[in-house]
Amino acid sequence: MAAFDLQEQEQIATMKDWWQNWGKWLALGIAAFLISFAAWKGWQGWQKQQIAKAAEVYAQIENNLTDDGKFKTGVLLLKNDYSKTPYAPRAALIAAKLDYLKGDAAASRTELTWVIEHSQEAALRDTARLRLASILAEEKKYPEALVLLKTPEEDAFFSALRRTSR
Repeated sequence: MAAFDLQEQEQIATMKDWWQNWGKWLALGIAAFLISFAAWKGWQGWQKQQIAKAAEVYAQIENNLTDDGKFKTGVLLLKNDYSKTPYAPRAALIAAKLDYLKGDAAASRTELTWVIEHSQEAALRDTARLRLASILAEEKKYPEALVLLKTPEEDAFFSALRRTSR
């Protein structure tokens, strides 16, 4: 066994003392970091899985545009189970268009309002506002339409509206 000189023994004693005082906190910090990192990666994986499932439902919706029952069921599934994904507001915009083309302006307004309230993308909310404003204008509800047109979030929509109002 090798003998340590006095300086080395003092360094070892200092390290042991430091480990006694701070070792458990260091271990707890490392454990907390690892648990947080694992939870973050798990959350990201779950989100990717949700988006993949929503993409499958959206693809089915696109394939069932002519089958009203399957289409509405898919849109409801997206809106209820996958509302945080980017696919739900897009499906609601398609549903609003189809409802409008069928002459059901009330259902179209409901879908567009849902997009405005739930979409996480400003461009989709602005698109829904613009479409809803056009429906309201057709129904001669001009003040409500103007309120919607005065609240765009994206500069591109604002400049387009500014050019048309001159």
